[in-house]
Amino acid sequence: SLYIYGEKQLKKIDPKTGAVEKTVNLANSTAYNYFFQTAGDKLVIQEGLVLEAFDADLNSLWVTESMESGTQGLCPLNYADGVVYGGTVAPGGRTGCYFAVNMADGSILWKQEAELVYCGSKKNYTGYYWAGAAIIGDYLVYGGEGGRVYSTNRSNGEIVDRYDISPDFTRSIRSSVAYDGKCIYFTDTNGRLYQVEYDATNGSFGSGKSQIVGEKESADSFGSTCTATPVIYKNRLYVGDATCLAVFDTTDLSLIYRVKQPLNERNSPRYMTLRDLRLVADTANNCVYVFTSYYNNPGSVVLMKDAPGQTEGELVDFAPLTKQWMQYNASMPIWGPDG
Repeated sequence: SLYIYGEKQLKKIDPKTGAVEKTVNLANSTAYNYFFQTAGDKLVIQEGLVLEAFDADLNSLWVTESMESGTQGLCPLNYADGVVYGGTVAPGGRTGCYFAVNMADGSILWKQEAELVYCGSKKNYTGYYWAGAAIIGDYLVYGGEGGRVYSTNRSNGEIVDRYDISPDFTRSIRSSVAYDGKCIYFTDTNGRLYQVEYDATNGSFGSGKSQIVGEKESADSFGSTCTATPVIYKNRLYVGDATCLAVFDTTDLSLIYRVKQPLNERNSPRYMTLRDLRLVADTANNCVYVFTSYYNNPGSVVLMKDAPGQTEGELVDFAPLTKQWMQYNASMPIWGPDG
């Protein structure tokens, strides 16, 4: 089945016919909370500062107590070994947090309040905004407002190491973290891609390097910044920003090529910021298809095809197929079992 939610309702849909099989009301408003996660045979949704879990037939199983820290739950959720992880963010005057919840009963296992306050964004957001984690062995790795990356013990929330991308904490990390077995990768809101060595045996960071995703660093302004999570396949890394979709070589983080966004009638990039990427590998034809949504009207999906040795590409916009549902898109594409 396919599950979607919005306007305080969760729907179960037949993916073959599009028929709505069941609709239930959520315990709380979802407001600006975009993300939910499968957890074994269950679903868990972030509704503001609480999580709610459902079984496959949309029976509500539990609702957590309020995280209290933050005002909005804007992070992708992660699930592993019976625990779901997520984060909250707040504008100036409040402090967001990262947390872990027991999927068995909804109890909050730990909550870690953000260390950096009044930094990064012009609105002085604190906490974790679109900043999903990478689960690496016993550790949870994620970035946040102000540009600090944390390596946290998954069992108790203890921070074991930190990595700062700027000395004055004026950059923020609004991408999730990717991991290739040796290094972590993420982007900042000024349009830089980072590669940092990571020791999964003790959760410590090593040396790091960075590259500009587009042709120049962009201003930290909402809708025109870099928030995309990198995706890696066979030493080729794919990432987007407010101007282009770029391909890098992970062996030395060198740029392979960029595909610029087309311009709109105001001579600005049509898609504004490109969101997280999804990749489909076509092994029979030795190529990949990279999909991403974009945070601008009509809020559709963009596709690019890439292959080994390729040095230029083309963006295909799905907007003609989705123009009847115009809305800013912060969600990522998902794939069915048939690809």
